[in-house]
Amino acid sequence: MYDAMHVHMHEVPCISCSSIRATRHIVPSLFISMTAAKVRAFQWPILVCTVAFVAFFLLGGIMYATGVLFSELLKMPCDVDRPMRNDSSEENTPSSSCGGISNVTLRCEYQESANVSQTAADAEQCGGFGESRGRTAWVSSVQLAASRIFGILAAVLIDRFSCRTVAVVGSALAAIGCLTASFAPSLVLFICLYSLVSGVGYALLFTSSIVVVTQHWRPLGYLPIANAFAMSGMGVGAIAFGPISRGFIGSYDWRSYLRFLAASFGGILALTLLYKRPVADPNTTNETQINSNPVQKRKILDVSLLKNPSLVLFMVAIVIMFLGLSAPFVHMVRFALDLCSSQAEADYLVTYFGIGSLVGRIVVGFIGNHRRVEPIYLYLFCIISSSVSVACAPLIGSYGGLAAFAAVYGFFLGGILSFGVVVLGTVVQKKEQVPQALGWYLFSQGPSNVLSAPIAGWIYDGTCSYSISFYLSGTTFALAFGVLCLVAYIQRRKRLNEEKGQPAKTLE
Repeated sequence: MYDAMHVHMHEVPCISCSSIRATRHIVPSLFISMTAAKVRAFQWPILVCTVAFVAFFLLGGIMYATGVLFSELLKMPCDVDRPMRNDSSEENTPSSSCGGISNVTLRCEYQESANVSQTAADAEQCGGFGESRGRTAWVSSVQLAASRIFGILAAVLIDRFSCRTVAVVGSALAAIGCLTASFAPSLVLFICLYSLVSGVGYALLFTSSIVVVTQHWRPLGYLPIANAFAMSGMGVGAIAFGPISRGFIGSYDWRSYLRFLAASFGGILALTLLYKRPVADPNTTNETQINSNPVQKRKILDVSLLKNPSLVLFMVAIVIMFLGLSAPFVHMVRFALDLCSSQAEADYLVTYFGIGSLVGRIVVGFIGNHRRVEPIYLYLFCIISSSVSVACAPLIGSYGGLAAFAAVYGFFLGGILSFGVVVLGTVVQKKEQVPQALGWYLFSQGPSNVLSAPIAGWIYDGTCSYSISFYLSGTTFALAFGVLCLVAYIQRRKRLNEEKGQPAKTLE
């Protein structure tokens, strides 16, 4: 018996040792093969996400640095003689100090009384077209509106062709628009080429970049992280493009800056050739909600969504808010010059705005991800904070105050722009309706973007002051806040009814 037990005790360790020796070779091989498979699965999505980051970097930089270009297009012969400062003993009096009411009024009257028959060579020498601020503001407003309105067209084209095709066409249109606009002899032609043609290209490139990131990362389960990384390119671009645009314009001129943008979009065109459709996973029945259902895409303008009162009120609030949203950062550089800041100081406001926007996107996204935070209440906080900051802007009398305003407004505006889609998802009843609602959400921004900056310019042309323009922008935020409070009330009542087991009383 002892011998039998002795034999078994020696046999078992031998079997275990052999298993361990075999496992020692199998486990590392299996781990390496699994790791290699994961690396292969993530290689192309990471590449696509990086290209999207670069695309958003360029698009965001151009959009937020539009105030630098706006200032250049406005230049008149009187701007060459700035600052208009009196060296007499009355230099420090309010009526004659730089940036005072009298000086601003004097400069405005001088512009109005300038020779209307000024030659194109004179205008080109001082760097602009010699038009009013209201007319020149159409440059940014038409471009912003086109980049929103034509997003619906981009979605349809993506469904018909592919993200790569649409992104390549969009990059080409953006490059052509910037290049041809650099030779434009008049403001009207400049708006048609730079604002409209490039704006359509921006819409195609922007939408296709969002969709392709979704296609590659949703099946992997890391879409929020990938989308946050790609979209952060807009914030980084806003930080970088203030010095970049001023560097090119200062060393050369704004026409050379547009040619630089055209070359940059040529590089983006080459990179977007990497936007290939991901290989379908046979175990995945819903690879993407955006590009896999042709019927759903054809219903992108489904008017039945307008039966949702919360969605209708939400879009009304967006229309009102965007009437004043873009005017502050479009006119911010020129506003600083009117306060007699240097050109370099005024241009750096774009950088401060970009830093605030980037931080705002990250902080608001982090807070909004908490389970106890209601998205619409966080959204309302950002809107009312933007209203207060913009309404206080006319009271600023120093460059430090302007820098603080740019950072604060950029922070809350970044939160508004990045969190709007999240709030939209809570307003829409069914998940399959989100892409359709997104089309209406982008479309509702277009008309307001057309009018926002020109209205502020027209008010300045009539009053020689930006005060009323900023007060009006703050008012639009406050009105949008009021409308969205109704949305929050409807959503809260609906949630309480659902908790009580009662049917929600809506028009749906």
